[in-house]
Amino acid sequence: MTVTTRSWLQSRIAGDTLITTPSFSRIPVPDKGIEALFGSFDENLKHLEQLFGVQIRTDGHELLVNGGAQDVAKVEQVVSRVAEVLREGYHLSKDDVRQAAQLVDQDPAVDLRDFFDSGVMHASRTRRVKPKSVNQRRYLDAIERDDIVFGVGPAGTGKTYLAMAEAVSFLTSKRVNRIILARPAVEAGEKL
Repeated sequence: MTVTTRSWLQSRIAGDTLITTPSFSRIPVPDKGIEALFGSFDENLKHLEQLFGVQIRTDGHELLVNGGAQDVAKVEQVVSRVAEVLREGYHLSKDDVRQAAQLVDQDPAVDLRDFFDSGVMHASRTRRVKPKSVNQRRYLDAIERDDIVFGVGPAGTGKTYLAMAEAVSFLTSKRVNRIILARPAVEAGEKL
């Protein structure tokens, strides 16, 4: 993959304020899956622009990206990793590119292939459940790896939902014989 990036230099001025010099990059886009990468009416490209604070234009099968050097590098990372996932035969859904961008923004070392391949659980014959964040992926990995996992965190983050989906997946694949759901008998907000 040939990527031309100019101005990776950062200059420091008085008071620990960093100014990134503008950067420009041409990012090749794979033929396969280009419509999923761009999204309908370029909605995924607009999301990348908002998330990373860059300007993106298209030129055939290339993205022309202007912005700060670090932000342009993150866009390059997202596009190259999504391209890897596409080359391996994964079919991206409508929100997968947005999710991939957010994952790379949260954790630059995240492996999207591992996230998309191993992240899907079949809670039933028709229902597919997958993690929406890196922390949810780690939670599911802990459930796979350990016999007992305690999920503690704010309400609405998917702890019970993911645990039950994984439990049903284990039950349908005959990895377990029964599901036991144990919840504390204290009201929310009280110390456990």
